Amino acid sequence: MGPPSSPTRSQTEKPILKVVYLFAGKKRHSDVAAFLKKAETEGGVQVELHEFDIERSPQHDLTDTALWDKIFDTLKEGNWVLIVSPPCNTFSRARFQNRRHPGPKPLRTRMWPRGFPWLSAAHRAKVDEANSFVDRCIHACQLVSESGGYFLLEHPEDLGTVEGEQPGSIWQWPEVLELIPCCNAVSFAIHQCHFGAPTPKPTRFMTNIEVSDKRCHIDRK
Repeated sequence: MGPPSSPTRSQTEKPILKVVYLFAGKKRHSDVAAFLKKAETEGGVQVELHEFDIERSPQHDLTDTALWDKIFDTLKEGNWVLIVSPPCNTFSRARFQNRRHPGPKPLRTRMWPRGFPWLSAAHRAKVDEANSFVDRCIHACQLVSESGGYFLLEHPEDLGTVEGEQPGSIWQWPEVLELIPCCNAVSFAIHQCHFGAPTPKPTRFMTNIEVSDKRCHIDRK
């Protein structure tokens, strides 16, 4: 009997997890990259991670159409995992407290989900930019799904009426909800404190990944 044969390359290589994270925010101690690095260190996978946020690099300006075109082309390659967390400052419920406390005014409601028509030029520009980010995130989710990959879209939960008004939320947008049937996706909400955060911070996600964690409240509608 001869010596055992050497393992083939396919036997020794770990699977590659390819991840694109848009609006990743500042680098943090326990961010997505940290958990992916832990998974890689523990030996389960090789990770290829591309994170984009203007707070990380001036080359990550997601107002740049050319940058989005490059991202879209990358996602079309197939088998990517996409994480998107578009900015939520123009959607913030805290803006509806301005009647009691000085602060920024509301910019949108459920009736005007893409912004009030009477906004000033400066506020209109801010809202249009935020809308563009969400629209491009929606398109990115569609592309990655069509190319055999997975997406996870995150934004604050729509908590309904505050101070007699109904704030606008991306979870009210038909374009976002259409991802459910067209990408075989589900929507679910969590309290972040159940995952180690110091506060509840209700947050909603949409994904075409199977969700089975009991801490996730899945919308079955």
